[in-house]
Amino acid sequence: MRKHVIVTMFVLLLSVSAVNSVSAQWFNGNKPFSVTVLVTGFESFNGYDVNPAQLIAEYLDGQMIKNVSVVGISVPVEWNNSIYTVTEVVKDLKPAAVISIGLAPNARFIRIEKNRFKHQSHDNKPGKKWVIQKVDPDGPPLLLTDLPTYHIAKEVRNADIPARQSFFAGTYICNNLFYGLLKYKYEKDPDLKVGFIHVPPLTSMDPKKGMSFDEMVKAVKLVITIVFNEVNRIA
Repeated sequence: MRKHVIVTMFVLLLSVSAVNSVSAQWFNGNKPFSVTVLVTGFESFNGYDVNPAQLIAEYLDGQMIKNVSVVGISVPVEWNNSIYTVTEVVKDLKPAAVISIGLAPNARFIRIEKNRFKHQSHDNKPGKKWVIQKVDPDGPPLLLTDLPTYHIAKEVRNADIPARQSFFAGTYICNNLFYGLLKYKYEKDPDLKVGFIHVPPLTSMDPKKGMSFDEMVKAVKLVITIVFNEVNRIA
């Protein structure tokens, strides 16, 4: 009987020790931690045959980057449809972060966007006169991402890829989508991380000033890693 009691107590002590060990790993940041990140890329537009943003999103779809499961989708270059397409995926997928990518034809480096304005511009066919409208008449004039964009741009540069933090990305559909996603975040999913990256043309599109596809992918992977670290730090 005494031996049975001793054995039982020993087993209980081992069980408590194991639970404490797991609990310590869970709460001290050493726990296994994985997240899903949605990467979106716009389809080709404005006469371009390809859009590197779409190519990057499709290339990364299904990949694991450290503990990040990447889901990549292409997005139509359409005002309201772009926001609807992405937010519907967000509702279904429930990712920890959304990183949207767009092409900036005149850019010569990776642009990590910090803010989005509520205004958008487009032509009022058939005269094709550009007019300014509000993305959301009732929304705030400016929305900021809470991602550390300066740090992200610096880390991308440290990887020998030209990159800068950007505070203005025009008033086209990229602005429209980023504003819509930030508004969705702050109104419906405060924990969601939202970022936007502008990439320059590919070298095949601009042999003198373009950037290679491999460099773009490397930059986006680095951004995903930093975003994962940010999510893991807060969790």
